Amino acid sequence: MKTAPVSWPRRTARGLGVVVTWLAIAVGLWHVGPEVSAQPYGPRYDVLQASPLTIDGDLSDWPQIPDIPLAASNASSYLFSYPSSMDASSHTRFLWDEDYLYVAISVTDDRLIADSDPIWEDDAFEVGLDGANDLKPRGADDRQFTVASDGRITSKGAPTKEVQAAVRRRIDGWDAELAIPAPSLNQPRFRNWQMIPFNLGLIDDDLGGKADAYMTWQGARTWAVEETWGALRLLPDVAVAPTPGPTPSPTPPGDTVTLQDGFGQYEGTRDTFISQWDPDANQGGASTIRVRNNEVLSILLRFDLDALPDHARIKRATLSLFAVDRTNPQGISMLLYTLQRPWEERQATWRLARDGAPWTKPGASGPGDRSAFSLASAVASRLEDWTSIDVTSAVQAWIEEPDENHGLILVGEQNGSVAYRFYSREAEGDTAPYRPQLIISYWEPTPTPQRIYMPIIRR
Repeated sequence: MKTAPVSWPRRTARGLGVVVTWLAIAVGLWHVGPEVSAQPYGPRYDVLQASPLTIDGDLSDWPQIPDIPLAASNASSYLFSYPSSMDASSHTRFLWDEDYLYVAISVTDDRLIADSDPIWEDDAFEVGLDGANDLKPRGADDRQFTVASDGRITSKGAPTKEVQAAVRRRIDGWDAELAIPAPSLNQPRFRNWQMIPFNLGLIDDDLGGKADAYMTWQGARTWAVEETWGALRLLPDVAVAPTPGPTPSPTPPGDTVTLQDGFGQYEGTRDTFISQWDPDANQGGASTIRVRNNEVLSILLRFDLDALPDHARIKRATLSLFAVDRTNPQGISMLLYTLQRPWEERQATWRLARDGAPWTKPGASGPGDRSAFSLASAVASRLEDWTSIDVTSAVQAWIEEPDENHGLILVGEQNGSVAYRFYSREAEGDTAPYRPQLIISYWEPTPTPQRIYMPIIRR
């Protein structure tokens, strides 16, 4: 059992406003998050197979797949302070093969500290795993791996060499790459359709000494499995090769298409924004679309993909929005999700996806409204400039399953207070060239297309 919480005297529960003792945490009497129900898992994350990865801390060879964001704004529980996403936040991805579960961790942190012997008192990241999927804590199959920004790694608080790990520091944080062998989770091999309950934790130390913030993704802890944890589902026979390399036949050079209303006879964009401040107003005809922190204003977008061949293989797809105005000089950190249900540009509001069809939860924030995990993140900080977001995995999934193309929702994270305006498809005159763009590079396999599955993550 990890001893880190014992050194922290209290835990603050978001939305509860109560203080509890470390003893309650240590014996597992305190619970934060959704009530336990008959469903044994929280969010599910579908994990693609991979070719063996080189564990070097360089995440550029990872495919563009949905990630799991963690910040104070979406944490199930947190200790001490409530840091902004620029101060402490992370995005996590998983891949697997028979021998290893691979983890890519990208942490944003404006000050990196590694000055304590206990790893849980420095900048670090935790991954909790229940290898046997028995929801019984502290078994031989249960692990809590912690990796620090200086490359240290522990298993249940003790230094370990059983996991391959590498860390690279960035100007604005650090990246980590892990390869967790199946025997570490008391498994001979990882297998198709295996379910592995998991949880994530992020530790931030800004001043040296003891940690200043600690947050968990689901429930209250990463060192003992809870039914509120998420679950990894290992998908079969859909292997991806993150590291580019030689193939039996060369990939065709392919084509690039730019989808932008009013150009090249394309008229397939639909966009609007929804406002918590004006929950019954439809903004589908506005010349700008808006996003604001705390999901007060969110942007809905959809692009018709009929211009692409039925069996297109997407090399890269990039969504670009042109910022024209903002309420103050701050930048805004945003998350992009896929929408899971139909909506109408001239009918959608904060409350409704379309006339007579309310969102599951206002703001398109409920189960069935949007994906459980973000597709990508982005920061807008300049006016009269494009903000671009990689949406490759979503476009490939929509080519495979056209009926699932309900578009995207762009929301502002819960730090700061600024609203940005981007030109919409209704922009006219000299501003028309700055309407939303979706730029797609693709190729067509021949003679027989090979199906590639890029999942859209659902709750």
